[in-house]
Amino acid sequence: MTSVGAIVSDKAALRAELAARIAAMAPAERVREGDVVVGLVRGLDEWARAGVVGLFVPFGDEIPVGALLRAGWEARKEIAVPGWRGDGVGYRFCTVRSESDLVPAGRFGIPEPLASCEETGVARLDFVLVPGLGFDPYGRRLGRGKGFYDRLLAGVEGATCGVGYGCQLVPRVPVEAHDMAMKLVATARGILCPPVSR
Repeated sequence: MTSVGAIVSDKAALRAELAARIAAMAPAERVREGDVVVGLVRGLDEWARAGVVGLFVPFGDEIPVGALLRAGWEARKEIAVPGWRGDGVGYRFCTVRSESDLVPAGRFGIPEPLASCEETGVARLDFVLVPGLGFDPYGRRLGRGKGFYDRLLAGVEGATCGVGYGCQLVPRVPVEAHDMAMKLVATARGILCPPVSR
């Protein structure tokens, strides 16, 4: 059995490797792969059926899938994005009805909902798009190490879809007990539908 310390070390090494892969991508390649992923997600039955959707505002080296915000509003979906909670617990989903509901630089410099935006309970989310540094064929996700998304996704019953560049797919992501697996993974290489058992 692998120790927690070894898993943490393996995660750190994989984060460094994947960050280097992303940094090596040309800007035009990032845009192209983002466009492909947006198209793939919009073609999913889970997206089409969803009335309440959890999205994120891409930041830094995350895959540029911000067009899904506009696509969701145009399709009259209720769109919720993560916003920082003042109580220090982490993030919560809040409904945003347009780009004017977003603060350009919230916590950690990431755009997030205005404080006046209404909180959206995770049980209401039919579909959630999730960023990550790495994904594997079993839907396991490597985050940035703070556990924000794992806590945010606890209680989500709708479909979770990890998104990233093709270079972020790896054979195996090391996981701990608290790590949340994805039901779908979308990259420019296509859609992965991981097996139920992990």
